[in-house]
Amino acid sequence: MSALFDGLANIRVLNDEIMPLKLPSGTLYFIGVTMDKFSGQDDYKLAHLVTELPTDVYSVLLYHSPAMLGDSNPRGVALFLSGHTHGGQVRLPLYGAIFTDTYIGKKYEMGEYTVGPLILYVSRGIGMAGGFMPRVRFLCPPELVLVELGK
Repeated sequence: MSALFDGLANIRVLNDEIMPLKLPSGTLYFIGVTMDKFSGQDDYKLAHLVTELPTDVYSVLLYHSPAMLGDSNPRGVALFLSGHTHGGQVRLPLYGAIFTDTYIGKKYEMGEYTVGPLILYVSRGIGMAGGFMPRVRFLCPPELVLVELGK
């Protein structure tokens, strides 16, 4: 992913790190965890990173898949932004996504979810999954998401 953004101004890829962003109303903390589906260390990396957060701050977790959430809320994370599912790419009326390519299935297939104090947003994105997935979207238009934070 880093190579995709090399040379572009004002874009920083967060690889297992926290980036504070100072704003007039306080500091916003972004937590970026690099997805590594083969090592199984993603949960461990996030658990380590959140221990570095100051207490009582607003933080945003950026992670490729909503499966990171599972059944628990990462301590100190207020907003979790992810994608990976592409909304299922192929959806059926009254059922939704046929396949999401996550072990959590349809639990967080697309859109906004409130999980305790945490807000999760799963974007359908603008691309399509490859591999054995068909390069098609049906009842699942691509999306770009603008997140506005405020009091």
